[in-house]
Amino acid sequence: MAAVKERVGDVLVVRLNRPERRNAFNLDMARRVLEALDEGCSAGGVVVTGSGGYFSSGLDLVEIYGLRTPEGSLEFFRTVNQVSRRIAECPRPVVAFVNGPAIGYGVEMLYFVDYAVAVKSAYFTLPGIRYGLMTATPVVAPLVLGLRSRSFLDWEFKLSAEEALEWGLVQRLADGEREGMELALGAARKIGEVPNFKAIKRHSKGFLRLVEKEWEDFERSVAEAALSREVKSRIELFLKRR
Repeated sequence: MAAVKERVGDVLVVRLNRPERRNAFNLDMARRVLEALDEGCSAGGVVVTGSGGYFSSGLDLVEIYGLRTPEGSLEFFRTVNQVSRRIAECPRPVVAFVNGPAIGYGVEMLYFVDYAVAVKSAYFTLPGIRYGLMTATPVVAPLVLGLRSRSFLDWEFKLSAEEALEWGLVQRLADGEREGMELALGAARKIGEVPNFKAIKRHSKGFLRLVEKEWEDFERSVAEAALSREVKSRIELFLKRR
């Protein structure tokens, strides 16, 4: 299964589970995560984490390289963006436990969660700029990170866990996976006990409605770019070097 679910009390732990691809998001994983979020958002909350020592290596470039039609490309990027929207709209707390490297969409997901915990050995990078492939950063990052979002245009951009904490991408650091999961579960439960949490979250994520049209336009432009000869060539070179 591309996403494994486990109930821990009233919280649903959703584990990204494509370790052979470092938990890269293909269409199937995105759909499985959406299904899991629906379940968790009807319960006490959700903790999203990874398997195999990785949080997520982002979008699956093999799958993107194989996209051949505008309809298929738009479906891929739209479904991944639905994961972000579902996290933002979930009426219960959604906490990320970054148990290892967060790359590409693994970073972008953090814009939308309510809280994030990371192991101290994690790092954060956005290599999608090399291909012009991002799901939300150009639209959302300036709102949540301000002028720091300019750094994402740097092909060599990389943050340590300590730097991600200082930037506000994560809120707590842990020495290892056991401590990190305990912190993430505790955060989900404590945030869920905040009076009037549903309304607070709805209004705190209200800025997304301000960029809805721009986000949809960007989604279409990325879907088109993924089919271009230039992007296909760059992805092909990367895949051959692996």
